[in-house]
Amino acid sequence: MEVSLRTLRETGTENNLPYEPSMSWGLAQAEPGDSLDSLVNRADAAMYGRKRGKARAS
Repeated sequence: MEVSLRTLRETGTENNLPYEPSMSWGLAQAEPGDSLDSLVNRADAAMYGRKRGKARAS
């Protein structure tokens, strides 16, 4: 992953593009009785909430 990010940064620099890659993750804690689908749905919701909020933790 580090190599990919470095490649993206270098490509943007070579082409004089102001590009700074970023990533978002969503985390959810498994609760008793959770299905895999409900756990993934909560993690997805956290990730998309993070993407909308920019520079905030979810």
